[in-house]
Amino acid sequence: MSSSSTSTPVPRTSRKQPCRYLREQQVQPQPRHESNQDQYEQENVRSTRPVLPPALVKPVVSYTFPCARSQEESFLHQQKGQCVKPQCVPEASLMSSVAELVHDIIPQSTNPQTVPERIEWVNIQKCSHVNDRKRVVDVIVFGLARGYQIWARMENGDCREILSERQGPLRTGVLLTTDCEPSFGIHNDRFKGLRPLFALVDENTQIPDRQSCTVSFVSLLSAQFVHKINFTDSIQTLAASTKIFVASFVDHIVILDMMSLREQRTIYNTQIYEGFGTPFAISDVFLAFASSEVRL
Repeated sequence: MSSSSTSTPVPRTSRKQPCRYLREQQVQPQPRHESNQDQYEQENVRSTRPVLPPALVKPVVSYTFPCARSQEESFLHQQKGQCVKPQCVPEASLMSSVAELVHDIIPQSTNPQTVPERIEWVNIQKCSHVNDRKRVVDVIVFGLARGYQIWARMENGDCREILSERQGPLRTGVLLTTDCEPSFGIHNDRFKGLRPLFALVDENTQIPDRQSCTVSFVSLLSAQFVHKINFTDSIQTLAASTKIFVASFVDHIVILDMMSLREQRTIYNTQIYEGFGTPFAISDVFLAFASSEVRL
């Protein structure tokens, strides 16, 4: 807010603070190899992760997951993640088509430092707004060769980087819904105030028989790992609905409730082809999977 030349400058500490829904402090991510009982609960044995150099981890940006704030309250500017503005797709012309063809055919000299990182997989999911459940935000998750990135498409069309980490590739990752429903008689939301959560299975381990055996849950609001589950077998894929969270293995399926993320059911002997995971699909009510026959 501007003031006259005769006014006494307002001290920096007297500015209005951001509303309670925004956390403007610089949030630092916690590496996946550091396990802490205060941050999450280990359900089986402690996972043995190699200690990687801290330089491989890109700091999580201070921007929190999209949430509303009052127009009357001041906003202290801090550096945020990358923001991509919407752009019109240019119409292809004869000249541009020829130029692209020549660029693709003729080898180009590239600087190794500017080579883009390879994208292994992409997920696009919808997530309810933190403060208004009727508003839905599109969230894009990129599985990269050395980590992952999470972007949110804002209401004005901008795509903003929410979280980025470089500490080894992920086997898979899925965003858990913000609107969880009770199941298996559990009504108390153990992670209320931390959602939305991102569940990930990383492949960063030096023990061959323990690769991809751990599911970690990170909060997009605090950028902290809040829960962790260790399994004895390698996880093939993850899926989630408003009521259940499912981890699929080669020969069985584990079902957890969304409120506490504790194991509730296990379905065994589901392997159809040797070396391949169990085909399955979930909805808010049903879990369909294939063994020797399709079951619902």
